Amino acid sequence: MNDNNIFGYYTGLTFFNKLGLTTQVPNVIEVTTNKEKSNKRTININGRKVILRRGKVFIDNDNYKVLQFLDMFNMIKLYQIEENYDILKKYITENDFNQKNIVNLLPKYSSKVIRLIFESGLINEFTQ
Repeated sequence: MNDNNIFGYYTGLTFFNKLGLTTQVPNVIEVTTNKEKSNKRTININGRKVILRRGKVFIDNDNYKVLQFLDMFNMIKLYQIEENYDILKKYITENDFNQKNIVNLLPKYSSKVIRLIFESGLINEFTQ
C-alpha cells in the first residue's frame, strides 16, 4: 500500500495463516504486487526472505481481496477446502464477493484453480 492505494497483497502460507487455515507462521513471506516485473523473485528484507510475484492483472483497492483469495487455490487441495469450507465461506461473505467479482478474473487463472472452485462448491457462495 502506498498512501491509500493498494498495489499488492500477501499470498501463500502468509495468507493461509491470516485466514486461519494454518497455525504455521511462515519464515518466507510471499507478496504479489504490481511493482514486480518478473514472474517470481526472492529478496531479503531485514534478514527475512520475501518472494515477490507479478500479479495476473492490475491490483487495486477494489480487486486485491478477491485476487488474493483466488491465488490461494494455486496452493490448496480439495480436502483442505472441504475441511475449511466454513472459514472460506465466511471470508467470501465478509468481503461481499459476488459473481461480478470473479467473472472477469477467473479466466486469468489456471484450469486447476477453476476446477477447485467449482468442485468444492465455493462457486455457489459467490452467487448468494
